[in-house]
Amino acid sequence: MAGKARLEIKDIYNITYDPESIPEEHRWAPIPQWYEKVIYKTIEELTVFDIWRMFMQELFVDTAVKRAIVYLKEDPFCSEIIDGDIMKFVSEVNIEFVKDFKEELLGIIANARKLKDEYDCMTEDDKIRYTAVIDSFEKKLLDLDN
Repeated sequence: MAGKARLEIKDIYNITYDPESIPEEHRWAPIPQWYEKVIYKTIEELTVFDIWRMFMQELFVDTAVKRAIVYLKEDPFCSEIIDGDIMKFVSEVNIEFVKDFKEELLGIIANARKLKDEYDCMTEDDKIRYTAVIDSFEKKLLDLDN
């Protein structure tokens, strides 16, 4: 019995990548280097940094959302730079990218609400901003019913 095919980002998005198409002076820049690595990863191999950069570059956002949900279930404050920035990015994407994950996301938000006061790494101002993000995101998700 053959194993499951390894479906990489380049396969999902039908990307043909030629590193020679990148001008010489840009080949060692962080974004082209990251891009060249990330397109050869599977969804399961994407790191928090990868999904953070996908959101920042507005690339493969639907895939970033799917993987972000996995990380947010483990830690609703996961981030690459600022605590909670992955939740913020997911909350800001087009509703079409998150509507199929509504119940999972509402569960993640409920968990975040329970844990935020125990989370030591945030200042009070950060907690206020994070609460505003999850309040707004929850409303956005609940409005899907209307």
